[in-house]
Amino acid sequence: MQRMAYPSVRLVTDLVAKNGRANMATTSPCTKASEGRPATLPVSAFLIGAAASVSLGAYASIHEPSERTPISLIFTGGVQMKVWCTTIAVLLAIVQLFSAL
Repeated sequence: MQRMAYPSVRLVTDLVAKNGRANMATTSPCTKASEGRPATLPVSAFLIGAAASVSLGAYASIHEPSERTPISLIFTGGVQMKVWCTTIAVLLAIVQLFSAL
């Protein structure tokens, strides 16, 4: 009694038994495993994104804009935040470069 642990091994052995050789283009491990399985994860992700988009659009159409930034942190504006984040990223890249040498 022979036990096969992986479906791809069984697929390859079946192919070798039929043809006498294995063709790597047809022996994908996902071939047998994904047959008959519905693609619920991409559909559910799409539906969640669509619901978020519709709810944000409804909120925006009902409420008036306040003309202020929702999060200011310690920065006076968006440009200043981008400059500081870029400076920190460049400094970290330099540190990484010199620590790798």
